[in-house]
Amino acid sequence: MKKYYLWLILVFGTGNPDAGELLNRFGTAKEIYDAFKNNYAAAGKEYTEKAEKVTLEEAEKLVNNLESKDITIITYEDIRYPESLKKTENPPAVIFAKGNIGLLKNKLITIAGTRKVTEYTIAVETAVCEELCNEYTFVASLCAGCEQLACLTAIKQSKGCIEILPCGFDHEYPNGTNVMRQQILMNNECILSEF
Repeated sequence: MKKYYLWLILVFGTGNPDAGELLNRFGTAKEIYDAFKNNYAAAGKEYTEKAEKVTLEEAEKLVNNLESKDITIITYEDIRYPESLKKTENPPAVIFAKGNIGLLKNKLITIAGTRKVTEYTIAVETAVCEELCNEYTFVASLCAGCEQLACLTAIKQSKGCIEILPCGFDHEYPNGTNVMRQQILMNNECILSEF
């Protein structure tokens, strides 16, 4: 099934609401693929032409490439796909993960705030996060400021952290975060991306 979802991404790209609409209409990526191949899916000329050029073999190569890099592919119909993510507007058809995907079943929380933290913010947020770590797994990016501080606190407490990448795994963003990313993986925590 993974190859059909990667085929869908190769045709529509990530975050495309048209792919989500087709998933709602057909149910699975395989059904969408079959519809395009049988030429009865009305998704517009642009996508029909692109779908004709993208092969399942290309999608299968992508699956193998990702799995060789220890990247887990979690499709929308996978039981490991977070229910809370399904309830969002335009959920990704696929999420890619490294590390402990079991954390996705935990109670999740995120902290949002300023990127320019003061000493007071650091002290208060650290204390709050240390307390919340007992019950929740933090979900955040490694962007400077409050989000990064939440991740750092969870890493130090060894209580669970899920980093959300705004890019693919082959990119370092924000700059200078690769060491923290490696620490997340060494602590048996998780990194997610829809790219």
